[in-house]
Amino acid sequence: MNGGCLCGNIRFSATGDPDFPHLCSCEHCRRLSGASVMSWVFFPEEGFEWTGPGGEPTWFETFPQICRGFCPVCGSSMASKGDEAGLVAFGRSRRYGAGQAELCR
Repeated sequence: MNGGCLCGNIRFSATGDPDFPHLCSCEHCRRLSGASVMSWVFFPEEGFEWTGPGGEPTWFETFPQICRGFCPVCGSSMASKGDEAGLVAFGRSRRYGAGQAELCR
């Protein structure tokens, strides 16, 4: 899976099987997404790489040891880490063909 932020500054490539695709309607996810529900999918940290010119997103600790990543240029919400050891989570928005997804772009 490949994806990135709205402006293209933060990009990523994730290989391996996606894990635990789900919808969340907790208060935090509603606030984060600005919607009544947010979709998430996890990928193993092994086989994951930040590929854009901006490197990693800027991380904000929303809960103890749980961080949300966002692009410091366009503000796009990108990822979450710390929810599950060894996994990185992504908010999903669009799907383009088997194995390919673009987040916010």
